[in-house]
Amino acid sequence: MTTFRLLTVTRLINERKLCVFVIFGTMVMTYAIFFSNLKQNTMLEYLTQPERSEVLTLETASLSKMALDISKEHTFVMVTLINAAYIPFTLSWLCNTKHMNINQHVLFLTTDEQTDNMLKKYWPGVKSVVLQGIDSKGNETYSQVGYVKLMVKRTEALMSILEENVPIFLFEVDCLWLKNPVPFLLTHQNFDIVSTKVSNRDSVIAGGFLYLSPNESTKRLWKELTRRMIALYNKIRALPPMKLISEGDNDQQYLSALIRNKYKGIKVKLLDAMDFPDGQWYKLSKEKRQLSKPYIINNNWVVGNFEKIKRAKKWKHWFLKEDNTCDGENLALLKEQR
Repeated sequence: MTTFRLLTVTRLINERKLCVFVIFGTMVMTYAIFFSNLKQNTMLEYLTQPERSEVLTLETASLSKMALDISKEHTFVMVTLINAAYIPFTLSWLCNTKHMNINQHVLFLTTDEQTDNMLKKYWPGVKSVVLQGIDSKGNETYSQVGYVKLMVKRTEALMSILEENVPIFLFEVDCLWLKNPVPFLLTHQNFDIVSTKVSNRDSVIAGGFLYLSPNESTKRLWKELTRRMIALYNKIRALPPMKLISEGDNDQQYLSALIRNKYKGIKVKLLDAMDFPDGQWYKLSKEKRQLSKPYIINNNWVVGNFEKIKRAKKWKHWFLKEDNTCDGENLALLKEQR
């Protein structure tokens, strides 16, 4: 009987030891898997962080501060990028919108000190920041290397602002504003991105007209867009500014692809093309134009700044006189059209 009891006790002890060993081993394996996944996720996050383009050094401190200052007062910031060749468009746009009480929302990203000084000479009081490290004073056009480099710079700048949790309304100054679109855009803040489509290209988003909500979905998408744009920059950095590259390689095409694929579950609102038409509006019949009551008409679908200005003047949509003051006559005509 004593021997039986001893065997029984010994067996129980061994079973408990085995049980403890199994539990301990399971815990070790669980922690090992956890820390392995954590390390992989951390490494993946590190690898997917967009680098900064080497030549396009971004002055993120001053940019972020100015964007934050504007957003604290006005809840969001309107952003546009200009070089010296776009000063006439900028001054005309400022004349066009001066009665809309929105200029205090705008942060102009300028490509150099000369452009910045010209802007403030003719329109003192505007808020602007110089993006150092890029030489762009010419008439770059869509798909030229110089233009694409500007878009790389703009994409990086917007990423820095989003990281400060500032809502962004990206626009371009080569357009006509008939009504202030901001109150309308703000009614769609439940979406991550608000934009419009390009005429005759349903799968392409207008890359120069975007409302970006600074949530995690938008940030993840924009981070991926930034990564792709910097990779493109590294491919074209040594090419001449006026050289044409594939129309499939630019921020608009990359952004459109990400949105089509609903990257990271992104939620996008595409506005009615009749409310926010592009340059194809100028080719509509008189009857169709009269039926539309647009907020903004983008002056695109024409190549070159000279042709854009020529068309704007023809339609009385140019509000800058030769002495760089506002054209009161065209502004009065515009008021009658609203």
